[in-house]
Amino acid sequence: MFQQRSIRFKLVAGFGSLLALVSILIIIATYSIESALNTGDSLVNQSIHQVELGRQLLGAVRAVDDNMWNTVYNAPQTVSTFVPQHQSDVQIANNYEKNLRHTTLPTSTTQILGQYDAVWSVYLQNSDKELQLLEQNNVNDAQTLYNTNYNDEIQKAFGQLDSFILKIEANTNQILRSADTFSNNSIILAAIIGIVIVCAGIVIAWLLSQEIVVGTHRLKNIAIEIADHGNLAVGMQAEAATKNPGNNEMRHLAAGFSQMSLKLTNIFERIHADSATVGSMTETLSLHSKQTTLATNEVAHTIEHVAVGTEQQTQQIQDISRDIEHLLEQIKVLQDGSQQSTGSMQILEEKFTVIAERIHKLGMRTGEIEVIVETVGKIAE
Repeated sequence: MFQQRSIRFKLVAGFGSLLALVSILIIIATYSIESALNTGDSLVNQSIHQVELGRQLLGAVRAVDDNMWNTVYNAPQTVSTFVPQHQSDVQIANNYEKNLRHTTLPTSTTQILGQYDAVWSVYLQNSDKELQLLEQNNVNDAQTLYNTNYNDEIQKAFGQLDSFILKIEANTNQILRSADTFSNNSIILAAIIGIVIVCAGIVIAWLLSQEIVVGTHRLKNIAIEIADHGNLAVGMQAEAATKNPGNNEMRHLAAGFSQMSLKLTNIFERIHADSATVGSMTETLSLHSKQTTLATNEVAHTIEHVAVGTEQQTQQIQDISRDIEHLLEQIKVLQDGSQQSTGSMQILEEKFTVIAERIHKLGMRTGEIEVIVETVGKIAE
């Protein structure tokens, strides 16, 4: 079905599909990159927030311990006023931890917070005992317990919170490295997609151009065959020679080429037939020309003969005219002297005889001229 389509349709369909594929890939790549970047930004921001909460929690725990140390060693007598402050400091630290737990924490940091809670609980219990000893004015025992509590518990809590912060920072760095890696991979993927799209475009263009180039090349060979050898039969087979099964522009071009060759063949056949007719007519005209030449020569000869005869007749007429004049003179002489001799009558009789013969000859000549003129008229026709 696709082969039956026109070349324009194939170009539009091919490159339109390619553009649609490019658009889809761009949309998918853009969405994926944007989603990944948003996720990365969210994770980084969350990790930064967790680090800040961890540092605030560490600061709150240090503040609790610092205030506890100051009360135990410097102002045991203020224990009654210190208890509410101590409880408030502990509540602040617990709130920081609570806020920290409301965030999404990696499993490793959750375990660290679990260990911290255990140590923090023991520390608070010992702190309560220390305050009770201070209220009982048992300062030495309170200091001893504080030292033990500080060394065994609060130092562990500090270390665990430091470890927690380091873990979060390491996790943040890992996220940043992953984001960089993803960005680099996205660039590589985009380059690969671009190369694939370019290759696909080249393949589509090559496939479509083959249909045009091959058909055009075959038509060119047919045109060369016609130009060099005048073989129009090859041109009439152009549609089959292009081997184009579709109903597209190349097939129409080949069909037009075949029609042109057929019409040229018909024209050349008519020219050949007309040439034969012209040749026959030329031979006829040549024959008529020869006949006309012969007739012309005959007419010229006849006219020449007529001219000679006419000249002779003219001479005879002049002779007859002189004879008649002479005869008239003789008649006049006879009228003036009718008494002349018989010899004069004989001379007059001889003159009339000569005139009669000449008139007879002149009549014969006139008849010959009439025959010649009739012959010339027939030749002219």
